Amino acid sequence: MSKEMLTSPAEQHLVKLIHTGDNAVFSQLYQQYWSSLLDFAENYIPDNDTCKEIVQQLFITLYVKGSHLNIHASLRSYLYSSLRNKILNHLRNRSTYMRHIRGASRVNTPDSGDNQVEEFIDVRELKKKINSCLDRMPVKCREVYVLHKQQQYTLKKTSEILHRPVDTVEKQLRRAIHLLRDYLAGQ
Repeated sequence: MSKEMLTSPAEQHLVKLIHTGDNAVFSQLYQQYWSSLLDFAENYIPDNDTCKEIVQQLFITLYVKGSHLNIHASLRSYLYSSLRNKILNHLRNRSTYMRHIRGASRVNTPDSGDNQVEEFIDVRELKKKINSCLDRMPVKCREVYVLHKQQQYTLKKTSEILHRPVDTVEKQLRRAIHLLRDYLAGQ
């Protein structure tokens, strides 16, 4: 898929203003994109407050790092891609956190084995390796893996969220699992 080019001189001017840190342009972008970005986030995350926080964080990042950003696609494409990445990071972190909580509750049960600390450390190291592999994985495969395996969405729901055919989602999931298996085998 080729990247969408800057669509107009006006958009090119907005990007230049972002680089200079012009406060008015951030206000304009906020008013122009807030609603649609929030709707987009709600396709992935059902909690409205969390969606608002993630979209707000996107605008904060844009403001703080504006002078250092390289926007090669259209501004709209850049905002949506950045938001998608923030959402996937949030989902991955939440999933990891929940697994840690479940793991910690299992470790503290009376019938657990003698090597609780070692098992917990092993699980923690495995999760780090999985997250490292996910960071290196192609974006589309990572999206499918996070939504299906970590967030427990069905393949059909995952395909609806990502606006991809179920067959494509299945292929991307198989590829993600294959990449993960190869990565862990090499560790």
